[in-house]
Amino acid sequence: MNRGESPAQSRAARDLVNLSQVRLARLANLSQSMIRDFQKGCRTRTIDDFEAVRRALEAKGVKFIAEIGVQPDVRLGKGDGVIRATWDPPTAP
Repeated sequence: MNRGESPAQSRAARDLVNLSQVRLARLANLSQSMIRDFQKGCRTRTIDDFEAVRRALEAKGVKFIAEIGVQPDVRLGKGDGVIRATWDPPTAP
């Protein structure tokens, strides 16, 4: 996968700020099918697409967390508190 968040992290981030795929696509100036296909794991994104989506989600307050040795997740800052979304990574069949 290219640099950036995983499809699951992208879905979690979008869910945290209650954005539809259509609305996220508009905010990132991308097609809804690109957002849909990436979040289903059917498409990778270019660095420019990744940056556009990240900027749109960060503008809504999402924080992408990627620490060495820690499962990546997304957080939404709310004052002094944090709302956090995590997921179990898919296992190979």
